[in-house]
Amino acid sequence: MTDLVDLLKEDFADATDAEITRFALGYGKGGGRLERRKRAAAARLEAYLDWRKKFELDKEKSETGDLSDSKTWEYAVNKAWDVVISHQEAIELTKKLEAEAKLKTDDQEEATDYDKQMEEVMKEPPESKEEETEGNDDNDDDELPPTATIKRSNIDQVLFRHQLEGKSIRDKGGHTILHVLPSRIDRKVASAIIYANAFAFYLDMNLDRNSDEKITIFLDVRGGEGFPNPSPKTMLKFISTVSRVLEFNFPERLEKLIIFPVPMLARGVFQPIKLLMHGKTVNKIELISGSANRHAALPKAALEKFIDSKVLDKTEAVRLGCFKLVDNK
Repeated sequence: MTDLVDLLKEDFADATDAEITRFALGYGKGGGRLERRKRAAAARLEAYLDWRKKFELDKEKSETGDLSDSKTWEYAVNKAWDVVISHQEAIELTKKLEAEAKLKTDDQEEATDYDKQMEEVMKEPPESKEEETEGNDDNDDDELPPTATIKRSNIDQVLFRHQLEGKSIRDKGGHTILHVLPSRIDRKVASAIIYANAFAFYLDMNLDRNSDEKITIFLDVRGGEGFPNPSPKTMLKFISTVSRVLEFNFPERLEKLIIFPVPMLARGVFQPIKLLMHGKTVNKIELISGSANRHAALPKAALEKFIDSKVLDKTEAVRLGCFKLVDNK
């Protein structure tokens, strides 16, 4: 592994030592020739560094300074909207330029195709203008469809990095906990790609490039009062997205993915999620049994194997604090 790390350092001067080590472990570990393992790790590391450069993450991180957790989420969401809107504008500009180029080419061909022009001139004209247009109500100047617009909206916070007694909450192994409430996902407000980008930017704001810190994702699938409460299928896709973001841009960062509470009858629904994940991630998943009803109690007895009671109480207080009064009239 030391040889692989040294080779990556030669090619990626912009990467930190911690990043090179993590990508080497995440993508260059295992059997096979050193050169092959280097190509695998280098491809992912290069993509990660390009992502950082494209969105000027280091510059913005230094400019924003220390933000509260809610402000960090707000920053990540705004950044995600910027990315999607810029992408849409680029697509529309490309289509416009392609259309203009085609029009210019057609005009040039028409101006130089003398045989075609002569053929048109030799055609007999219609007997009258009225005859030419009779029965034709089509408008040749139909307006093009309006430019696609994206409505920028606020998105309820889904990921949280809570503090207790002035410090970030941690599991019993000392790893920072990210509390996730997928029941607050509202696909009517934002697409999956918005959430995926927001998650990536939020993670980047919370992780030090020079650190090998690992995180535990504490994912509560219970519904909530006034929450969008998406279907289990949508939640599963979100969990898969969370895992892919971690694997691609933040390898070797995940300590555990604790999913709770999963009803015994629903465990079969959650099992397929493992088929979508990297082998090492699968081994870090803990499915905790319990009722997923929005008013169900936290399965503390099972969760205290990983997290202290005080920390669990903090996460539950935040979740209940997010409930919204529902008008049943």
